[in-house]
Amino acid sequence: MKKLTLLITFVALSLLACKKQPLDKADKPKLPEDPMESAPVSGTTLGDNPNAEIICREVNAVLGYNQHVSLDVDADGNADFNFFSILIHHNDKPHMYLMVSPKSAKSARVMVRDGEELVINALWTQPLEKDELISETPVDGCIWTDALTKGFITGSSKTAQQESYTGLWAGKSDKFLGIRFKIDGNQHYGWIKLSHDKISDKISLISYAYQKIAGKAIEAGHTGS
Repeated sequence: MKKLTLLITFVALSLLACKKQPLDKADKPKLPEDPMESAPVSGTTLGDNPNAEIICREVNAVLGYNQHVSLDVDADGNADFNFFSILIHHNDKPHMYLMVSPKSAKSARVMVRDGEELVINALWTQPLEKDELISETPVDGCIWTDALTKGFITGSSKTAQQESYTGLWAGKSDKFLGIRFKIDGNQHYGWIKLSHDKISDKISLISYAYQKIAGKAIEAGHTGS
């Protein structure tokens, strides 16, 4: 009888050990401070007016799986925004996210939807329409990221049975990401023009612009010309 009791106890403990434990918050995947950084790109300056209030540059870079872009907005040789892909397995499916990580060293930020933090320390970025104002006060329902928050642009999950996309940018063309960053300690506002293609699941970084006058707002899509 004693042996039978010991055997039952052993089996019960074994089953408890094998039981799947819930994912603790500390076990969630975390991103490094500056993930997936590549050689910074600045693009080609548009317009030849040295007195223009707005600096606008054409980029034509592509963000996709293992295709990363480090954008040097003020052309000082250092990246301000890192665009990258990350694979995460959650909800029993693999997901690929295309993301942006503002550089905390430059006090760079992106405009995101206010809400509950997602799988990792990130929020969905907000696609702006042309002429929407980018300033210290975000558009309705949005906030500026803090030093630790990244921005999801799109998410996709592809299995043998189905293909799905998440995020506010999925399948959209010529929308604008609101950005801000510092030059010599002063805040500057700008935008990055993006388009997402569902067939390739890639994002085109088309162009960007920023206001040269510190603290002055800029309208999405405006180039000063």
